[in-house]
Amino acid sequence: MKKIMDNLMIKMSLKMNLLAESLRKENGDTNFISIIIVLGIVLALVVVFRGYITTILGKISNAVNSFSNDPFPQ
Repeated sequence: MKKIMDNLMIKMSLKMNLLAESLRKENGDTNFISIIIVLGIVLALVVVFRGYITTILGKISNAVNSFSNDPFPQ
């Protein structure tokens, strides 16, 4: 009788472990839609700012240079 109970306990323990493992397992495509949306936004921004990139970089460069030459103008 003890051997039967031990076997039942082992089987129940294994089934509980399998159930717990299946509940913890994550599927890799849960954020697939959000990744596609972010990529679409990035590509749209690239298209919009492609013509302005040299102007933007020039202004940033001028701002950095003016700050490095005189960080606290009076």
